[in-house]
Amino acid sequence: WPPLRGAALRQDGGHRERGGAGVELEDARPGYARASMKVRDAHLNGADVVQGGAVFTLADFAFAVACNSHGTLALAVDVTISFLRPTRSGALARYRSVRCSNG
Repeated sequence: WPPLRGAALRQDGGHRERGGAGVELEDARPGYARASMKVRDAHLNGADVVQGGAVFTLADFAFAVACNSHGTLALAVDVTISFLRPTRSGALARYRSVRCSNG
């Protein structure tokens, strides 16, 4: 994602949890990002499904790249995630984020 500069590039470098969680940026362009995470046993909760914090880390990273891709720092004020089905170890979790507005 070398074409992206400014706040988006700083956001990637500053997203410390992303590396530990195994989140990878698959695609990025202005206003768009796709990231993935191979679900490991360390991501699971007591019910043996991926814990919400791991899902949120993936979503938050893709959001940060997409929303900061225009060079102006953007931060989330409110976030809601709906867990539609359980995800187990070994699965590839993927998240796409599209910037819908500028302000």
